[in-house]
Amino acid sequence: MHVKFLLENALSPLNEGVNSLVAGKQQYEKATSLSEKERAIATWQAEIDKLTEISSQTFAGKAAQTKLLAYRRDFEDAKISTFIAAAEGFDAEAEKIKTTQAQTASELWRQAIDRLNQVPIDNPHYLEAQTLMAAYQIKQKMMIILYRNMLKQQ
Repeated sequence: MHVKFLLENALSPLNEGVNSLVAGKQQYEKATSLSEKERAIATWQAEIDKLTEISSQTFAGKAAQTKLLAYRRDFEDAKISTFIAAAEGFDAEAEKIKTTQAQTASELWRQAIDRLNQVPIDNPHYLEAQTLMAAYQIKQKMMIILYRNMLKQQ
């Protein structure tokens, strides 16, 4: 009986952390806006940090270390998806204004490219990011040319 009590108490921080982390991940998956996703990612990261604080000298800490590998991988994947979504948002805004504000549209595409440059080569979304980046670079260069031609005509 005493051993069962000790084991349950030792696992309590792990179970609480895992439950909170899973809730944060679900919050991210249900988020419909970029700001909701960013809030969910912050919560998710905080829960990962809490699990990291469980002493690896304990049974719960050893179990947490094993789980953290998968949680960190999923977290990084979600973070990268947010970079891509942000880049797509910059592209959408640039498309709306490109005919009237070429210079601003070009700057928005530069910001989209900056977000995509944050995707590491070993991430599963790397090819998607590179494909989008190529498209945005072409759009940006076309806007620069258009803007320069407009200046020449004035």
